[in-house]
Amino acid sequence: MRRAFLAAALWLAAPAWALPKAVDIEAPSALATLLRTHLDLSQALQGRNPPTELEWARLCRLAPAQARALLETEGYFEAHVQLDCAAGRLQIEPGEPARISELLLSGPEPEHERWQTWRAAFALPVGERFRQADWDSAKRNLLAQVRAQGHALARWELTEAEVDCSNVRLTLQLDPGPEILLGELRFEGLQRHREEELRELLGALRPGRRYTEQRLLDAQTRLQRSGLFDGVWVELDGEELQDGNRLPVRIRVKEATRQQLALGLGWQTRSGAQTSVEHLHRRFLDQPLRARSRAQLAQHAQLLELELSTHPGRLQQRWVGALRWQRNEEPDTTPYTLGSLRLGRVEETNRNDRSYGIELLSSRQGEGELAARSQALLGQAGAAWRRLDSISLPREGWLLVGQLGAGPARSRQQGQLEQGGLARAQARGQVYLPLGPASSGRGLALRLEAGQLWAPAALQAPESLAFRAGGDDSVRGYGPRSLGPQRLGTKGLEPVGGRVLWTASAEAQQALPASWFGGLGGFGGAVFVDAGQAAPSWRAAGTPGVGAGFGLRWRSPVGLLRVDLARAMSDQPQQAAGQWRLHLSVGIAL
Repeated sequence: MRRAFLAAALWLAAPAWALPKAVDIEAPSALATLLRTHLDLSQALQGRNPPTELEWARLCRLAPAQARALLETEGYFEAHVQLDCAAGRLQIEPGEPARISELLLSGPEPEHERWQTWRAAFALPVGERFRQADWDSAKRNLLAQVRAQGHALARWELTEAEVDCSNVRLTLQLDPGPEILLGELRFEGLQRHREEELRELLGALRPGRRYTEQRLLDAQTRLQRSGLFDGVWVELDGEELQDGNRLPVRIRVKEATRQQLALGLGWQTRSGAQTSVEHLHRRFLDQPLRARSRAQLAQHAQLLELELSTHPGRLQQRWVGALRWQRNEEPDTTPYTLGSLRLGRVEETNRNDRSYGIELLSSRQGEGELAARSQALLGQAGAAWRRLDSISLPREGWLLVGQLGAGPARSRQQGQLEQGGLARAQARGQVYLPLGPASSGRGLALRLEAGQLWAPAALQAPESLAFRAGGDDSVRGYGPRSLGPQRLGTKGLEPVGGRVLWTASAEAQQALPASWFGGLGGFGGAVFVDAGQAAPSWRAAGTPGVGAGFGLRWRSPVGLLRVDLARAMSDQPQQAAGQWRLHLSVGIAL
């Protein structure tokens, strides 16, 4: 009884063991963050179940050595670490960071044509601060560059970092291996399409040519842009060389469905509720042809399109034939009916697009005695130049698009026949500028557009050639194609297309935290100002329409989704200042 009482008294008199709430790390902020994130001692206090006294003692014993190892990854090899385990205090005196004192990078013979370029590309020069992450990245990036330039079997024979106090001596020995040539093309996954057709499309990817990584990427992009496949993978097949230092190329594809049907329901401010149906046949009549048809029906507007095109060939060119019929009777607009037949050729690449052909246009504008009938036969050429970091989700770069058409035209109104030559030009430029580092998600998007139509003053051009401004990719805050000159019609003043056009836009963008959207990333906010006008001539351009607002962006898998709320800032015939308008769109205008 006496012994039990004495044990209880000693237990009550002993100081109670208690964990600190957190580890207090006294170190420069970047190093403190590193230790707080990766040090087991710190992580143990952040879990749901606190460590036992025995586990805590074990972590305290390991903490100094683990802290030094973490500091060495940042180049601090002489750090002084002091730990007060009971108080949960870790004091760090990092000392001076180590720097590279000598770099010995050896490889193939000095006369190798690319050796000096590779040596200069190594990202850790003498005098640079040494960090483990930079060391690993420099080795990885140089090896990737050597492999991408034709030496697919390149490897490091030796990589070593010797540390002496605050000096680091780097020794590397590169074995580039032989220069690889492309071997036979091995296709996998083909069901309906034929190998000879794909060989024609791949063009430069021919056996015997020098291997570069860019050639494989270009071939993969060509197949993806053809629209025939849901997935494409182009890669070297194995590491066993064939005769003449050749490696086979494996091309794996997942074919898209032969036919595709899409149904849609929507609503527009001007045309009201609408429905659409689109059908796509990727191998029409079991030939390398693509057939597309689309019909769109609304209360005040109807559209029918038929298009037949060849699969892209060696130069990524396609022959295209298209038939289009459109009727529009939206309120407060001049009603029109338009038909067109187009024949031409299109070339589409990652960086540039080109098109040329002829188009026959016929339209009827207005009603009753004031109705005008117009026809035109135009030779057309267009081009697009892209230097973007991403075609569908650009953050940096520029885009320039231009179109030019010319040919004979005629029109008849109130019994008067007018005819003559007609020419039309339009260009649009867009620039994407990052503001600050990529991690900030901050950027600026600028757009400028201009166009002009040249024709005799009395000649009424077909409706599709006239210019109008307003809408999602024009001047937000105003209805689609609502900005332009007016004329007296059967329903009073009606807007008509102009012969000149200009629009401009400036938009600031900022990425938003994923935590605001339940962990889903890719969201951003934007504020913008748009301006523009369509007019009979530059002298008669008058007051431009100006719109400003804010919006939400989502970099979705199918492209950039934009939701904008814009306010009209200037009075226009079709809309008074102060009105707000909602704009929804997907993708960027190319």
